[in-house]
Amino acid sequence: MKIYLLIAVILPFIGNVSTFAQINPEFDAYIEKRMAVERIPGISIALIESDGTVTFHNYGTMGLENAKPVNEHTIYESGSITKTFSSGLLRILMDQYDISPDIPLREIFGDDVSIPSKNGIEITLEHLVMHTSGLPRLPGNLDPADVNDPYNEYTPEMLFEFLGSYELPRYPGEEFEYSNYAYMVLGQALQAISGKSF
Repeated sequence: MKIYLLIAVILPFIGNVSTFAQINPEFDAYIEKRMAVERIPGISIALIESDGTVTFHNYGTMGLENAKPVNEHTIYESGSITKTFSSGLLRILMDQYDISPDIPLREIFGDDVSIPSKNGIEITLEHLVMHTSGLPRLPGNLDPADVNDPYNEYTPEMLFEFLGSYELPRYPGEEFEYSNYAYMVLGQALQAISGKSF
């Protein structure tokens, strides 16, 4: 099942809080230019003021081949924004359970899960978050039936099976490589730390 979310976007070039109540033509032009350059079909922005007033600003359509306009009720796929949620949750759990970011995954998962290492250097929580674990962008055993929902049938068992069979190409911490898979492993680590489902 895909995870969906109504995305509220606050872009960094919006200055102070007093600016939030207004979206001016310059801002509109910037959004439309970015959408064209990056082929983004639609964006929905919710501006929430300190008094709780919410204004919605919608740009574009449901898809590059779907002319239906987006609105404040449009459902967006969450995608990589969940990485931000995951790392934020890790920070909370580190404080709550007094866990260091340099704890090896072996200590979180225990002996039941095989974790790759390189010449004794182990993957830590920090390596997962910083995309320096040495794990690939996607697991080699991911073979989705539906490319529009690639993770729907990918189970924790499959995740751990690949993790146990993977040979790291370099030392953890040595080099940046963007990894969706590392964040999938992080999600399992968060569950193991908290005892709650992700």
